[in-house]
Amino acid sequence: MLIPLYTPRHFRRLGTWYISGWRIKAYGISAHAPEKEQFLQPELIIEARSFVEANLGRIEGAPHYSVGFVILHHGSSAKTLLTQWWVNECVCMQYAAQSNYSGQPKFSFTKSDLMACAYELVAIDFERRAWISTVMSGKPIEDYLESWLPDGLNLRGISRCRANVFMTACRVCYPSILQKPFSPAWNPLDEGMIPSFRAITPDDTADLQDLWRDAWTATYGPSLGQNALSAMLEDIERKGTASMLPGSGERGHCMASDHQILGSAIVAERGAIAYLWGMYVHPSQQRKGLGSRLLRGVAATIETAEKVEIRVLVSSPMAIGFYRKHGFTETSGETIEILDSVKASALVMSANIESLKAAVQGNPNSFIATSNKPA
Repeated sequence: MLIPLYTPRHFRRLGTWYISGWRIKAYGISAHAPEKEQFLQPELIIEARSFVEANLGRIEGAPHYSVGFVILHHGSSAKTLLTQWWVNECVCMQYAAQSNYSGQPKFSFTKSDLMACAYELVAIDFERRAWISTVMSGKPIEDYLESWLPDGLNLRGISRCRANVFMTACRVCYPSILQKPFSPAWNPLDEGMIPSFRAITPDDTADLQDLWRDAWTATYGPSLGQNALSAMLEDIERKGTASMLPGSGERGHCMASDHQILGSAIVAERGAIAYLWGMYVHPSQQRKGLGSRLLRGVAATIETAEKVEIRVLVSSPMAIGFYRKHGFTETSGETIEILDSVKASALVMSANIESLKAAVQGNPNSFIATSNKPA
């Protein structure tokens, strides 16, 4: 029997899924990218998350740490979902599910003794090493949650680490293994790196899309529902950054390190008002002061406007609190159109530009908000 030769497949973070107190790291693998426009179908991701959520009872049986990871793999002949979680200090539990290969995705538990394929074992091996190097080395669970297998094309199916100290992603191993070797959701402050505020460039397109996917999944899935989230993810796959940067005189800014964009903000000055939207910090980097630094940088770029105005979803109380702490007040309420098929109730919040500049100077560690461009 001839066994097909190993061929590279694309790996990508799908973000952390926050489900009923659980924090689940989600990976995607595709045998077809980049031949297809989409890495994974948004409806496949939505169905996978819904399946995990619907079967939480299956993973609640034994004492656990409310953390785990999933691998969603669109292979050459199967669509597989592996759900794994940590129990009893060092034990990794798993169940496997598969979806019909064509038509609307629908997962069900496998009837065989399936564990994982050679491609899926790459991510499993990385997660094993991450658990050992963080939680089983006396570090907090948050360090494990911020350790990610880098996005990119896995050329040899290797995820070993030869470094003496296992960092978020080993810089010794991965440059020779991945085309895009280092773009995990890590904490740059742990490495003495200070993210910088700068303008968005065309080279940031892929990283911005990754940031927005993760932020939208964490924020809009719970608040707007899965149908709205699916529509938003489809929109960004189809339009790219034009989904948020329509090219109508706006300026895009970001908080970035050498390796990854950690936050974004978009502003457009129109007369006396500077409209702010697209303000996000990656879910894994929130509560670290990046939101305040991002807002401070935006305020410094405003040239002629006298006040800043933003629409904040009513369903985002943390966002509302963030802006209040930084000098914003509610002026009115309205229904905003996120997409043609997605509408939501929002508060219009505004701040005098001078008051904003004064407020952001003294708030280095606040929550980051979620917001939308003006209708």
